[in-house]
Amino acid sequence: MTYENTINFSGDSRRAMQVAIDALIANGFRTGSKTESSLSCTGPGMNSTSQNPLRGISNAQITVSGNTISIRAELGSVKFMITFLIALMVSMSLLFLMVFGMTPLHSKTTPTRMPAFLLPSAVGLVLVPFLGIMMKRRTTRAVDALLHNMAALSVDGPIQ
Repeated sequence: MTYENTINFSGDSRRAMQVAIDALIANGFRTGSKTESSLSCTGPGMNSTSQNPLRGISNAQITVSGNTISIRAELGSVKFMITFLIALMVSMSLLFLMVFGMTPLHSKTTPTRMPAFLLPSAVGLVLVPFLGIMMKRRTTRAVDALLHNMAALSVDGPIQ
């Protein structure tokens, strides 16, 4: 998953880059190549949805050129979380199949428990896409906020 955005600004490119560096380093990012007009960084990864949404970025390239700031962010950590949730739902379904799906074969009294192994699968079919959309939306909004703050804080004078 890749997210790209560009906004206009009329400030100092060095101050804009310093805002980005401060925000990213505070969230555990490692900076790669850095010039006066560009920055590449690698994210620390995301372990839960309660972490800062910027951590959903695995790699980012920020460029300031002329009167625009652009970012190209790879949302690898969001993709990893979605893959993890899918694997979790599949393994829970298999576990429930082994526990509840095999019981009716050996029992003559409870054939109604067999569909119980489908419960995690049904929940997963709804929950995983919803959480994936939510994580991607939170991360892209955080990236947009970073770009806005870079533009706003790079201008001399009062903050707009």
